[in-house]
This record gives sequence, structure tokens and C-alpha cells, in this order.
Amino acid sequence: MLLLDIEKCFGCSECKGGNPGLKALVEYVIRASVCRKCLNPPCVAACPVEALVKNKDGLIDRLTMQCVGCRQCSPACPVGANPDWLLDYKVYPDNKINPEICKKGALTVSEFLPEGWEEISENIGLPIQRWRD
Repeated sequence: MLLLDIEKCFGCSECKGGNPGLKALVEYVIRASVCRKCLNPPCVAACPVEALVKNKDGLIDRLTMQCVGCRQCSPACPVGANPDWLLDYKVYPDNKINPEICKKGALTVSEFLPEGWEEISENIGLPIQRWRD
């Protein structure tokens, strides 16, 4: 299980050069934990190249090879699920993630989920607090 502590990861981008797959994971985690699944997402409407799409679960997926990095989606999101520091990269599907590349210790590998963590996708865990309505 790959664990990402979003309290320790603050977008320093130190990992970006040697580990572009990590940026894709961080983007996925932020969207899964922050995105409020807007009925008509303003971030999707703001994208001039249609690189953002709402998936069947209501979350926003970014087509990274279509995204031009214009950052129009970042200010359009009312809850900050598109931080602009995530939008300056392109990711290819065969990138591997190396947890040791994160100097802040935000990434670890474990055989089980620690207490207070939840699995958000197959083999990805993060500490999470439920959104309060």
C-alpha cells in the first residue's frame, strides 16, 4: 500500500523532476479528498482545451496530455481542488513512483493502512477527514 500524507506534501515540487508519476498521484489524492463534485463544475467550463472531464463518480479527471497548463481551472474551482502548482507537467502512463524521492517524508509504503487512514483507490491510502455539510 502506498501512503501519501497530504499534511506533509505541500507542493514543493522537489519530487517532480525525478518522479513525474508522483505528481499524478498527488493530483488524484487532492481531487479525491477536496473536490466537492459540483453539479456543473466551473473548472470544466473554464478549460479552453477541454482537458477536464467529470467522471462517472463525479470527480474531475484531467487529460494530462491534452492540458496546456494555462491554469484557467485553478481560480475557477470554488474549493481549491485544482492548485496551480499541480498543472505544470505532463505524465505518461508507464511512470513508476519511488517513495524515497520525497524529501519531506510524505510518501511511504506499508502492508496495512494506519489508524485514521482510508483507501481511496486500489493500493493508495491517505489520512482523511470527512467533509462537513
